[in-house]
Amino acid sequence: MTDQPIYHEIQLTSDLKGHCLNSTQCFSADGKMIVYDTRNVDSALASNGEIRIFNIETLEDRLVYKTENQTAFGPGVGAVTFSPVANRVLFLAGIRNADESNPYSITRRTGFAVDVSNEATQPVIGDTGQTETVVQPNRVIRMDARDIVEPYTPGALRGGTHAHTWSGDGQWVSFTYNDHVLHKAAINTPDSNGSSTTILPQADPAHEIIDTRTVGVMFPGSTQVAGADDVENINGTMFSVLVTKVVKRPKPGTDEISRAFDE
Repeated sequence: MTDQPIYHEIQLTSDLKGHCLNSTQCFSADGKMIVYDTRNVDSALASNGEIRIFNIETLEDRLVYKTENQTAFGPGVGAVTFSPVANRVLFLAGIRNADESNPYSITRRTGFAVDVSNEATQPVIGDTGQTETVVQPNRVIRMDARDIVEPYTPGALRGGTHAHTWSGDGQWVSFTYNDHVLHKAAINTPDSNGSSTTILPQADPAHEIIDTRTVGVMFPGSTQVAGADDVENINGTMFSVLVTKVVKRPKPGTDEISRAFDE
């Protein structure tokens, strides 16, 4: 017998940027790489501009994606996951035109994927001020399509996705979802007190607009949006559907829900 521990901790990083790990699927399929975003504060998605991977064998820290024109108001990236079967990472990305008047929000984000084994790179200046290489922007894969203009597009969403989680075979992705169109309607629709603010669906029985979080899945199937501008309205490589129904007042003893919570 020995009193020496079988395992011991090794500190992998010591730099000042954040190393925010998603709650699930942050390791590559071979267990050699960890994917993370550079938030130091969990709620600071809007102001975070980088996705990175760290190789635990070589200790290489590599820039995978960097936003353009990043400010405190967006676009923002984060909550990144590794495919369980491929060297592909998936993360939420704020809408690219985010600014002070139209900032990042839970209804203004979508899923981007990057193949981290892709060798097509270009030099960029990282947050440390040093020149690094990053996968070319045109190699980014737009996952969920987005269409916020009537009559809308089957397979496209009208809002923002989050908490992307891969199926075991890497083909399907589940996500939480907040609808941009309903959010705007809820803000612009007065409640029974005359207020024009977004409220929880159960807060006012007279309020008919349900603006709340739900859950969806996306699966392979190109979705083309008429008039796509690659900003507010985006083509996607996946076909998305919502799979939960939310109601204002769930009935006791049933499986009805008023909203989906967190992840």
